[in-house]
Amino acid sequence: MLEQVGIVGFDHVASRGDFEFVTFDFLGVGCPPVVGRGERNHAHHALLVQLAVKLHVTDKAVSKWERGLSYPDVTLLEPLAEELSVSIGELLSCRVPAAEEREQPMTEEKRKETVQTDESLQAVVEISKDTVQQKRRDIRRLITALVVVVAAALIVLGVEFSRRWQENRHFITVKDAEIEALYSYRGHTDDYDWALVFWEGQYLRLQRLEGSWSQDAGAADLIDGNRIAWRTIQADFTYDDRTNKGKITELKSEVYHEKYVYAGEGKPTELPLFGLEETFVTQGENGDLFFYREVEGEWSGQPVAEILLRMPSYYLTNGYGIVDLGKDGVYDLLADDGIRENTQVIYTYSDGEVQIGWKSPRTSYERCDT
Repeated sequence: MLEQVGIVGFDHVASRGDFEFVTFDFLGVGCPPVVGRGERNHAHHALLVQLAVKLHVTDKAVSKWERGLSYPDVTLLEPLAEELSVSIGELLSCRVPAAEEREQPMTEEKRKETVQTDESLQAVVEISKDTVQQKRRDIRRLITALVVVVAAALIVLGVEFSRRWQENRHFITVKDAEIEALYSYRGHTDDYDWALVFWEGQYLRLQRLEGSWSQDAGAADLIDGNRIAWRTIQADFTYDDRTNKGKITELKSEVYHEKYVYAGEGKPTELPLFGLEETFVTQGENGDLFFYREVEGEWSGQPVAEILLRMPSYYLTNGYGIVDLGKDGVYDLLADDGIRENTQVIYTYSDGEVQIGWKSPRTSYERCDT
């Protein structure tokens, strides 16, 4: 397009009919516009830059117009024609009148025709400019809407990510933990087997793996004279530290423990338990309490220990008490179970065996030293 319209002066190249095709001669000093198709001297490039600045475009854009690689935006036609000192019609037709025609006086009819043509072209340009500007406004609105949607999506994702991160913070994963099962049961509202276990000073309600251990997970300790055996479970599990509920993910093994108690090892209880003449208590390395009585040895005739029960350390948060619940002079063993606020664990003696149970409401007791 601009290969045929000069900016400052017109350099006539070829004549076709009544019009001459013209090329750039920015300085009007005969600068060759095309040397080997595309090379321009420094002055030519300077005027390209000057025109680009006036039209608020890049010099590369003007260069592409000049070489016919692209066309100016319709909104630039009017200022471009003004800079080139041609009419919009001459700019769009890419030609100017030949020298002979320019020298001839313009008749009134010709002048009116030229004016009407320019006005029509000007109206078309204005309509096109309005259309382009409307499209640009629509594009800006679309971009704004997209930005809002993307921002809203990022906010939602951020909130969800934060929520999940906060949620996951409460899910604790424990590996190779040694836990002690108090008892297990089948839930009333589901088909899962649960176990109430004790681990590092807290009670957890864990969903058991099928066949992970017997339903009688809280089986009584095995007592044989002065020897007592019990078991703990080594397992991996997860739990929510807000509810202390979770599930066992892998059962590693069952760990068996045992202890021998000897006469004279412990100290007498503050009051004799279970209607017996004298009872004693000693504490194991893990904090468990072992209650026993001393009887005459079958072979040696010397006193030997006969274990009555083991009170696990997790029942000793508030110590233990020796209480005459039946008001019959027989003292039972009482402790807060640490699981429910208003429930206590109670040890009683019947038919030569210690029985364990739970009672509610709580009974106050004087705490015994361990």
